[in-house]
This record gives sequence, C-alpha cells and structure tokens, in this order.
Amino acid sequence: FIASTSFTMDSPATGNARYIGSITRTFNVLLNYNVESNGGAASLHTMRLYKNTTYIAGAQQAITTLGTATVQSVSISCSVSMATNDYIALYHTTDSAAATIDYTITNLQLSLQPSN
Repeated sequence: FIASTSFTMDSPATGNARYIGSITRTFNVLLNYNVESNGGAASLHTMRLYKNTTYIAGAQQAITTLGTATVQSVSISCSVSMATNDYIALYHTTDSAAATIDYTITNLQLSLQPSN
C-alpha cells in the first residue's frame, strides 16, 4: 500500500506541476489544450514538456499557426520518473522573427497517473 501523500502534486508560483510525494514514482503524463492564434504572421510553434530543466524525449508537438484567428488542439503524452520536488513544465519555441507572438492557450488539462 502506498499512502496518498506519495501522489501529491502542487503548483508553486512558477506555474509548474511539482511532485511533493515521498516515493520516486513513474507517471503517465497527458497534456491537452487549445492554441488560438490571434493574428500575425504564420509561424511554426513547438511545445515541449520538460522535467526540471531537461527535455523529456518525444514529449513534444509542433503546430503551424496560420496568422489568422485559428484554434488548434495540442496533445502531448509521455512517461516520466519523478522524485520529491521534481517538476513538469511546458516550454514553447517558435520560428517567428516577430518580437511578439499573439496567441491564447485555453482548456488546458494536465493528467499525471502513477504507473508503478
């Protein structure tokens, strides 16, 4: 039996999903959300999940915004081992040379299910 505290997560001011359980666990991670482009030039956007400061191999999705008001769904899944105070973060990069990229993220859902 594993106490429920071993599955405890929190979200400090940085907005990351931090594991504060006492036992190192492997989690199945599923992240779903919508990206709405609010105009500007068409550009390639890559969203990646990181554990602490390290990219989780394969945990990414690339989308191309069309420069007009469009909504696209993003879904990223992976498995990751987490120890106390490890965290999951979403990073975004773009190929756009524009100083400002205007988009909105909506309906964000993050699921972490222990697999062991």
